[in-house]
Amino acid sequence: MGSEILPGILVHSHEEYLARLNQIESTSARWAHLDVMDGHFVPNTTLGLDAVGGTPTRLSLEAHLMVVDPFRYVSALQVAGVRRVLVHREVAPSLAAAGLVVERLKQYFPEVGLAVNPETQLEDYRNVPIDELLIMGVHPGFSGQEMLGETVDRIRIARTLTSAVIGVDGGVREESISELAAAGAQRFVVTSQLYSAGDLAARYTQLASAFLSIPPQPQEGFACTTT
Repeated sequence: MGSEILPGILVHSHEEYLARLNQIESTSARWAHLDVMDGHFVPNTTLGLDAVGGTPTRLSLEAHLMVVDPFRYVSALQVAGVRRVLVHREVAPSLAAAGLVVERLKQYFPEVGLAVNPETQLEDYRNVPIDELLIMGVHPGFSGQEMLGETVDRIRIARTLTSAVIGVDGGVREESISELAAAGAQRFVVTSQLYSAGDLAARYTQLASAFLSIPPQPQEGFACTTT
């Protein structure tokens, strides 16, 4: 698959959610990235998924579950039309247990991935049935943080540990996209850097153009998953 920018949605009201959807639909984005926080896994909370409902949109939705119990949200995520869920590796005591969580979630969603916090050691994910490995460039829960310096190296290492798509979330800026892509990242979640612009569609195009000149990277013998 080619590289892709996913606009993030971190909101606290239904009105904010509708406004964000309308903004993103003005761009050429195919997917939107919905942050879901429970106030326990991370200190912040976000809009309850019940308020999202089945709001019609042309966008495909992925949900980043920064929550202790992902299964509590399955029904609401299905009603919201979510196609891809990203659950944190840290909710399980071992990688094998995380794999069981992924397998169970695959009963409900077409695609399931793991998100990995900066302090969590990278592991060999080749026997875990994930569609994406999301490398966190910041500690989750707060928007607008600067990307941690070790993120590029973690992406480069992660690329050798899985055949899944590599995503990166947190602190992604226009000037860092080419380096992240060269390290092996393919999906880039952008929130504050996108919405700070007056013309969202133009800003999205500008960010997306940052990786157009990056040649496909060798995948250490792995074939990347397609969507």
